[in-house]
Amino acid sequence: MKRAFDLVVGSLLLIATLPLMLLIAVVVKLTSRGPVLFRQYRIGRNRERFLLLKFRTMAVGNHCTQVEEDDPRVTWVGRLLRKFSLDELPQLLNVVYGNMSLAGPRPYPLFIDCTYNLPTERYTVRPGITGLAQVSGYHGKKIGSRKEMRKRTKLDLQYIEGQSLWLDLKIIARTPFVMYQ
Repeated sequence: MKRAFDLVVGSLLLIATLPLMLLIAVVVKLTSRGPVLFRQYRIGRNRERFLLLKFRTMAVGNHCTQVEEDDPRVTWVGRLLRKFSLDELPQLLNVVYGNMSLAGPRPYPLFIDCTYNLPTERYTVRPGITGLAQVSGYHGKKIGSRKEMRKRTKLDLQYIEGQSLWLDLKIIARTPFVMYQ
């Protein structure tokens, strides 16, 4: 049921946002050198690697470390995209393809998976574009301390234990209201 929901809603959102995504792609291409999309391997369901897609928000070749607030590597267009979370729109392709879900634990960059030794339960579900941790205040921030990571992980595990279509709908409905805080 969850996969059918993701496929239908993800496809509809992809179609609805396609004009905006085309405009963003043109603006990214015209304002900075490099590819339009940023691709980065992440760990998904059953610990399978997949390429997460985002609009590129940084200068080419500067993706080795976590982005800080007011990071000079972020382009002026990238700042706008990040502010309104528009850089995440290409992940709808990940949802339609089946690598991701609309709601679920956010997939982290590989170095975070290795650094924090996350629990195996986290990899029993598809990662999400948004999740319980994000709507609970852990969105768009630097990963931070081990204490913060434990809180995020606790929320991810809470999501997995109580996972339902109703919980997904609540998380998706809350997402726009917490994105800009």
